[in-house]
Amino acid sequence: MDLGVSASALVPASIAVPLAGAALMAGFSRLMPRWARDLSAIAIALATTTMTLILMAASAGRPMIYWFSGWRPSAGMAIGIDYAVGPLGAGMASLAGVLASAALVYCWRYFDSARGRHHALVLIFLAGSVDFCLTGDLFNLFVALELVAVTAFALTGYNAGYPAPLQGAINFAVTNSLGGMTVLMGVGFLYARTGSLNLAQIGQALTGRHADGLVVAAFALLTGGFLVKAAIVPFHFWLPDAYGSAPIPVCVLFAGVMSELGLFAVMRLWVTVFSGLAGGSGPRMRAVLLGFGILTAVVGAVMALAQLHLKRMLAFVTMSHLGIYLIGVGLLTPLGLAGASLLVIGDGLAKSALFLGVGVVQHQRASVSETKLRGRGRGLAVTGGTLVLGALVLADLPPFVSSAGHALLVDAADQAGLPWMETVIALSVIAASGAVLRAAARIWLGWGDTEISRTDPGTADDPGEEAEDRADTPVAERAQGSQEPSGQQRRVPLTMMLPPLALLAIGLGLGLTSGIADHAAAAAAAFSDRAAYAMAVLGTHSGSMPPGGRIVVPVSPVASAGGVLTDLGQVLAALCVAGIALDRRALRFRRALAVGTGWLRRLHSGLVGDQVTWLAAGLALLAALGEWALH
Repeated sequence: MDLGVSASALVPASIAVPLAGAALMAGFSRLMPRWARDLSAIAIALATTTMTLILMAASAGRPMIYWFSGWRPSAGMAIGIDYAVGPLGAGMASLAGVLASAALVYCWRYFDSARGRHHALVLIFLAGSVDFCLTGDLFNLFVALELVAVTAFALTGYNAGYPAPLQGAINFAVTNSLGGMTVLMGVGFLYARTGSLNLAQIGQALTGRHADGLVVAAFALLTGGFLVKAAIVPFHFWLPDAYGSAPIPVCVLFAGVMSELGLFAVMRLWVTVFSGLAGGSGPRMRAVLLGFGILTAVVGAVMALAQLHLKRMLAFVTMSHLGIYLIGVGLLTPLGLAGASLLVIGDGLAKSALFLGVGVVQHQRASVSETKLRGRGRGLAVTGGTLVLGALVLADLPPFVSSAGHALLVDAADQAGLPWMETVIALSVIAASGAVLRAAARIWLGWGDTEISRTDPGTADDPGEEAEDRADTPVAERAQGSQEPSGQQRRVPLTMMLPPLALLAIGLGLGLTSGIADHAAAAAAAFSDRAAYAMAVLGTHSGSMPPGGRIVVPVSPVASAGGVLTDLGQVLAALCVAGIALDRRALRFRRALAVGTGWLRRLHSGLVGDQVTWLAAGLALLAALGEWALH
């Protein structure tokens, strides 16, 4: 039987299975022993991941179109809701499945008192993520993202009996709810202009037309709303509070899935809806997206160096890499999108491994403060190696898959006439990875000072950091019914040790896969073909694009000697940054840097009113830039 035909039945099942599993967890968890709840949730997540992987393979070269209830287009008019399954979207859904599975395995012993509601929320999060990646309907895109956001609110506030998690959950909920409202208004504006909610049909309706005020407003609202979800400057202020207060397994879902979904939506909307506008200027839109990407990458890297709280540090590391992904997306070329896609996969696996490693330290030492943990990492050698390796992978250590993505991204920037972009990316990567390596050296080797001046970058405490540290430890969990003791020397459960190692192994295996760059480039080229997408959705009822074979995009060899040396140079530079941050002789330099970046730290006040103000200012800026770019 043809793989595409047989796999078509898996399209609705990839959503129905995790939703049904969530209902099972919510309704019958009290009747199930703990081990049965854990095994059932893990099996459901793995089954969903398997289905999305099959869909990714089946849709290579010929995206699959699935119409719910058989409501296919008639005379080019779409009324029903479709799923447009391509390798890029299915690959993103598969990454969500892998990380959700890892988080559920990790939770087996991380939450001794976790009940079915936690498993149900994770499965709903997974279902919403898959729905978001596969849907071809604009309103369903909004619904799926809000489903992800609502479950994320609840997961963030899992320890909401304590001030820090409650504040993080409230800030997250307020800003992301406003982001969702802007997306909904943008959907309404596009519907008012085109009379359709199908992405392909909206794109056809706007093709060749000049952007009027309604279209520009729709672009600003939709793009701004999705950039809020992606935590792009200046929409990012919710991110450190949410990541800093959410339980470790939840941070895995945030760091590897949620923010990346926002960037996926930005690219999908530009390619499918707005790129066909008569006055749309590719170079101008490129400048807009690259500007936001560069600012996010740099600010995230600098703020990562300015953190002692390990989870907040990783939050800013995540933010910096999100800026790098936006640079790849903002190049508006298939090669740039291919590089960003591989980076999303490789870095997502590495960042998740880092969060899980920090969770092990928290489980054993009852703290996530870098200075409080100085020299206390002894006895956790495997976890220390995991953190160091994860940081080096974020610095594009070959042959991990992120190294291949970096090579494609650099090639795309060179082809776009922007060779200096490699320097921006390298500096951001070096600073972000150096912050993690600094923390690892201080915790496991005991390097650096015990008491640090508050003017020293990377050492000054964040407002409320001690409260966050106390609230987000196993002690807090024990107060809610967990039987875990904290800070004792005991063996780490295998269910907490294996997931980060497995994630890094997957990244290494993908990097060693032959032709991974060619596959990514072909998937990105298919994703970027607006005309072919419209024909697949509106021009045929066969469920796939017209035969034409797989799209092949020539790429330069990834594992070239120059590329490997560049990546190794980044790794070495990140190690040097960590050494400088810990060297007492460099104290004067670090203090000067702290004075220069103090204003940036003060902007991150953690006050929800400030965050809403920045969100409104960002939307106004995006509207002005959208008017310039689309005309």
